[in-house]
Amino acid sequence: MAQNSSITPIRVRPHVVVVGGGFGGLAVVRKLAKADVDITLIDRHNYNTFQPLLYQVATASLNPGDITWFLRAIRSKQDNVRFLKGTVVDINHEAHSILLDGDITVGFDYLVLANGVTANFFGVPGAEEYSMPLYRRSQALALRDRMFAALEDAAINGQNDNFRLVVVGAGATGVETAGALAEMRNLDMPTTYPELDPTKVHITLVEMGQHVLAPFHPNLREYAKRQLEKRGVDLRLGTVVKEVTPDGVLLEKD
Repeated sequence: MAQNSSITPIRVRPHVVVVGGGFGGLAVVRKLAKADVDITLIDRHNYNTFQPLLYQVATASLNPGDITWFLRAIRSKQDNVRFLKGTVVDINHEAHSILLDGDITVGFDYLVLANGVTANFFGVPGAEEYSMPLYRRSQALALRDRMFAALEDAAINGQNDNFRLVVVGAGATGVETAGALAEMRNLDMPTTYPELDPTKVHITLVEMGQHVLAPFHPNLREYAKRQLEKRGVDLRLGTVVKEVTPDGVLLEKD
């Protein structure tokens, strides 16, 4: 069994541990740049992902490296921070320490948890098993690989069936993903996939609310709706996903 190791700076000044190298975690670290503290930034990856552009990786408009930033590079402009790669498995509040995978203990005076979010499947049967979330770089690549593998198979073996892509959720990511898929079908496929018929590729955007981009100004919502319809996206507003199966989505009009 590996011996437990402790990684804690000598307590000359307060030690702030920030868990999560996303927008929130990096904002905290940068705010403390001139503070009289030592900072340890912990993340399970050694890179930050610019999540708003994940849809462009998924649709092959960008490569993964275009939306990631090396977290250790923060040291070049801020010398009171160091980076530690790891996953938090336990927090000991009384001892003011956290335990990372690999049996590594890190002590702290102040702890900031900015470890982000993950997909919520809302208890929809089959959603977790058969849908593809879009929150991480690895998920964008998985979606990209699966989608283009299906297109390549159709190009080689013949496009016998319609190719259907269903995007659930008409927030910013859902709207951008559906729009990018439609543009890929309308503008790119005639050149890159001359073997395929773009009219047999269908993009559906499902939203349980009555609007796309619900938190935004009504004018922006209407503009986005018109642009999606102009690009040939099948909008299903006020529609609930009842079940996800290996080969389809069961919808119910609200």
